[in-house]
Amino acid sequence: MKITYEHTLGKDEALKRIKAALIDAIGKYSDKVSNIKESWEDNVGQFSFNTYGFTLKVKAIVEDTSITAEGKVPWLLSSYSGKIEQILLDNIKKALDN
Repeated sequence: MKITYEHTLGKDEALKRIKAALIDAIGKYSDKVSNIKESWEDNVGQFSFNTYGFTLKVKAIVEDTSITAEGKVPWLLSSYSGKIEQILLDNIKKALDN
């Protein structure tokens, strides 16, 4: 799974918004996710969480004009890969377009 979204905010503003959106998403999906881990090194974030017995890992790279999120969807969830990508993209758009 790999998503790239273009923006015009600059790296610092985009990074600030993505971090805030992650906090919001954790609250919104708190009944569906657990064991949430997040770490940042400069503009690269690593995230992992458990949902419905599966562990998902996502890496986000925030650049001056784009954000790229990539991760592996467990094989048993591969039929939901499109939905997972769409939820991720919708949340990125919401964070960066407001």
